[in-house]
Amino acid sequence: MVGVVDFLDQYLRQHIFTSLAMHDTHFQLPHEKISQFTTGYRWSAQDGLYAAEASVDNQYIEEVTLFNGGGGLISTTLDYLQFCQMILNYGQLNGVRILREETVKLMLTDQLAQIRLSQSERLRLPPGEASFGLGFAIRGDSPESLERVYGWGGAVGTYFKIDMEHDLAYVMMIQLSPHRQLALRSKIQDFMDSAIAR
Repeated sequence: MVGVVDFLDQYLRQHIFTSLAMHDTHFQLPHEKISQFTTGYRWSAQDGLYAAEASVDNQYIEEVTLFNGGGGLISTTLDYLQFCQMILNYGQLNGVRILREETVKLMLTDQLAQIRLSQSERLRLPPGEASFGLGFAIRGDSPESLERVYGWGGAVGTYFKIDMEHDLAYVMMIQLSPHRQLALRSKIQDFMDSAIAR
């Protein structure tokens, strides 16, 4: 019996990417799009910033045989925003429903409350994140002061936030590894916070 995981790429394409007009999201970059792919950069104290992965010579143009549900997709900022807008709309975009509203609400609900009751040590989450839903970190200074702001990061500096309270989504893509030394995630968060009229 063949499981859904064996066809994860087809499922995502048929049920999510095509429906949301995410035409530039792939596990494996189509040959005709290679020239549009950006260069990957690395940084070291010894060499500084340098090109580490060219658009014509990278892992995403090679044949993919394992479709990872937890990573491995490549995309564009616009495609990523399409997905974020669908979440902002509680599961639908442009008249197409991807998820039930109840499902999105569950995804955005603190799922760590019971774990905290039985675990004395502080859970390790990125700075500024105080809990986790189903697929999204939840912003807050503490579990008692969670905000309606959700997001997570990806490889080489990809970072997104969905601010349900302000009907706002934003995506950062920098193509740099490592990137934590620049503290760009907190900087873009500070910038967005200062740009919101209170």
